[in-house]
Order: sequence, then C-alpha cells, then structure tokens
Amino acid sequence: GGRAAAHPRLAPHAARVSAGLAETRDVLRPSGRDWAALAALAIANWAFDILALFAAAHAVGIAVPPHGVALAYFAAQAAGSALPLLPGGLGAIETSMAAALAALGAALAPAVAAVALYRLVSYWAVVAVGWAAWVALREGPRVPARARARAARAGRLAMDGLCAASSGMALGMGYGAAASAEPRRR
Repeated sequence: GGRAAAHPRLAPHAARVSAGLAETRDVLRPSGRDWAALAALAIANWAFDILALFAAAHAVGIAVPPHGVALAYFAAQAAGSALPLLPGGLGAIETSMAAALAALGAALAPAVAAVALYRLVSYWAVVAVGWAAWVALREGPRVPARARARAARAGRLAMDGLCAASSGMALGMGYGAAASAEPRRR
C-alpha cells in the first residue's frame, strides 16, 4: 500500500484520493442527534416488520399473540445472521420463522403461508421497487412522456388498490370506526 502511493505516477492521485476521503469522513461524522435519529428509525423498522408479520399471520388465520410474533421475528433474524449463505437471509429466515410460528401453535401450512406473504411484502416488493427506481433513474430521461404518464397512472392505481386493501384488512380485523358488528364467517 505505502510503496504504491509513493510511486511517482500514482502519488498525485493517491494524495487526491486521500484528501477526498478525509473530507468525506469529516462530513459524514454523525452527531449524537444523528445517532438518536438512526436508532429511532431502526426501532421503527423493526416494529413495522413485526407488524407486517403479525398482519400476514392474521391474514392466513393464525391467532398468535403479538409477543409471539416478535419472538418469531427476532429468532428468524438471528438465524439469518448466523447463516449468511444468501442475501437477505433467504432460506434461513423463512425456515426459522415458519418453525417458530409452528412452535407457537400454528399449523405448518398456514405458518408457511404467513411467512411467504410476509417475505413477499417485506423483501420481494422492496426489491421490485428498488429495481423499478433504478430503471426510472437510469432510463427516465429516455422514456417518452406518454409511457411515463401511463406508468404514473398504473402506479397510482396500484397505490389506490394497496390503500383499499389495507383499510379493508383493518376493518376485517376489527380495527377502525366502521367495523361491522356482525361476526365474520369463514
């Protein structure tokens, strides 16, 4: 490392890179307030992930208490960290999460369905949105205005559908002011 930076042809470039890295380090030095905001966002991320798993479990008919869902979630995260074979803990997280839900009293098929639904929303939908954003940022200026308008309209329809589905799920679970007093039939 030191001999390469001392090379006559590389020295000017190495000095520029070193100065740029030092400047970046100084800019990216988080304050106590930044660390507090990061911690709050991390906790919110965990809470929303646990709520997504809870909603997926209830969507397939599993009646697991919130603390049980939290336990299944954190056990799965630990398994995904212990076995980092694939990105996102694929495989290890799903297996341990379904096993934890089954250990909490759920039948295996609904537990697998709940985990599949949860991962579809919390992992694969995020991956799809990321790829779509990458394509939009990379190809956006080259896409004709008419195609952009159609894509925007499709996005609005999808968001309207998601909002309607989530409010319907909230009503079906008994949350919301207009929840029906009639018992649900299965």
